Amino acid sequence: MEGFSAWHLIGLLFLVVLVIWPLWLIIRRTGNPGPAALLILVPVVGTLVLWWLALARWPALDQANARSGS
Repeated sequence: MEGFSAWHLIGLLFLVVLVIWPLWLIIRRTGNPGPAALLILVPVVGTLVLWWLALARWPALDQANARSGS
């Protein structure tokens, strides 16, 4: 089992479509660069990225709070 097969390509496309692309969009909504989503591919750094997103300021929420007067 050597080399790169079609199954590897299918797995890579699956990863990109189901994980990296939505994460890219989410990170852009926080006002940060989308390519930071690629950090999810690094094992320990990927976990830190998820924590960063959980604790990040979200501009859309800031705007909603400003409109409601909170």
